[in-house]
Amino acid sequence: HLGVALSTAADTGKLNDRLLTDDERRAMRVEAVEQYTTAVNSDPVNLRFRVNLASALLALNRMQEAKDHLTQALWIAPDNAKVHANLATALNGLSDNVAALRHAEQAAALDPTDPANERNLGLLLSELSLDKRALAKLRSLSPEAQKDSSVLAAMGVSLARLGELDAAAEHLSRSLQSRPENVATLVNAGNVALMRRKPEAAVNYFDRALAIDPSYAPAHNAVGVVLAQTGQIAQALTHFEKAVAIKPDYADALRNRDRARAAMNLPPASAPAGTNP
Repeated sequence: HLGVALSTAADTGKLNDRLLTDDERRAMRVEAVEQYTTAVNSDPVNLRFRVNLASALLALNRMQEAKDHLTQALWIAPDNAKVHANLATALNGLSDNVAALRHAEQAAALDPTDPANERNLGLLLSELSLDKRALAKLRSLSPEAQKDSSVLAAMGVSLARLGELDAAAEHLSRSLQSRPENVATLVNAGNVALMRRKPEAAVNYFDRALAIDPSYAPAHNAVGVVLAQTGQIAQALTHFEKAVAIKPDYADALRNRDRARAAMNLPPASAPAGTNP
């Protein structure tokens, strides 16, 4: 119960009507994990204890630990929709998208009355570029659920990949109205603006993303693309190199960096230590 109280306070951001700081919320989540762990150790086959522990670990982005506990939970209750839904989240966070999709589909099949299961399945389908299925699933949600910023953003991305650029721009814009600080959505909106041949609007989105998070590699890569398209290769190379420095395995940025270096007659960049050329 103490774990539940701590998790609830961290989720709501309030304790006795006092607003909690981000550090306080994180500290509460850490303490909740400790309390849930004690509960699980005292009763290892208690499904509720183990699911609560896994949920707290997910909130801390400790995906592997959450996956381990949810795998144990499946032995206790193999047909529990919440376990499958949380396991899908953990697996997605670990980039095991095929397995994540399988569990998200099971969660939706086991409890189709829970709109969260349908929503999460639609979001995952979009993330996996299964765009027609994603749009069908997300459009089946209630009108209120379709106003959610994450749903709007996912629909915008899927619409863009299907070539429906005006509709994509509208959905991404609506998503940003409720979450203007979401850097991924800002970059996606900028990419759609580029596809609609609106480079000035694209740069505005990318600049906003970098102002919020200067270490967001996709924003640097996107700015580099705009600069390269306008012939500003040296400036573009600077952004591509920043993107690669932040995320050394970023394939698009690596390709763009190498193209920019070739266009400037520069030698190929040396591979980072410990990597294959």
